[in-house]
Parts: sequence; C-alpha cells; structure tokens
Amino acid sequence: MDNHAHSSQSGQLVSTSTILILSGFLLGMAVSSPLDDLSFYVTMCGLCGVVSYLALELAAVRRLQGEVAREQAQMERRLERHVNSTIPFNRDELSERTRLLEWLKRETEHLV
Repeated sequence: MDNHAHSSQSGQLVSTSTILILSGFLLGMAVSSPLDDLSFYVTMCGLCGVVSYLALELAAVRRLQGEVAREQAQMERRLERHVNSTIPFNRDELSERTRLLEWLKRETEHLV
C-alpha cells in the first residue's frame, strides 16, 4: 500500500514492484510451458523487466542518498551559522563549538 501511495504522488504510471511482478510472470510462463517461437521473446521480455527493475531501484537509492547528503550539509551549515553567531567567544568556547560540530557530523554520517 505504501508503494502505491508513493507511485500516485510521484506521477508514475507503473511502480517498480509491478515491473518485477510482470517480469516474474513472463519468466515463469516461458519456463513452465514451451511457447515454440515466442519462448525466446517472452524470456527476453522477462529479463529486460528484471534489469529495468534493478536499474530503477538503483536510481531511487542514489536519489535518496543525494537528498540525505544535501539535508545533512544544510543542517551542518545552519548549526555552524548558529554556533558562530554567538559573540564574543574565547578559546574554550571555540573548542566546544568544534566538538559540537564534530559530534553532529558523526551522528549524521550513517544517514549518507
């Protein structure tokens, strides 16, 4: 249900899950009963569908990683501006700010 909601929001005509299901059906049909002349073409259509599914999933993962990286960079810039906006500061405050920024980078590293 979540995949359907996502596909209707993004304007996709066919979801990646549907491509995989139809590809599996075609491959199963080609393997289960010989279709004479069409068997080769049905098998190739099924394999093309599987490859398409893998390519679309890879593109989605890379897009998500890019979004996470942009959000992390934006959060780091905002925090750095916020931390740098407090004046005056001494050496202890500077080391505390540096420690805070390093902690934020470590905590958000797994998101990328």
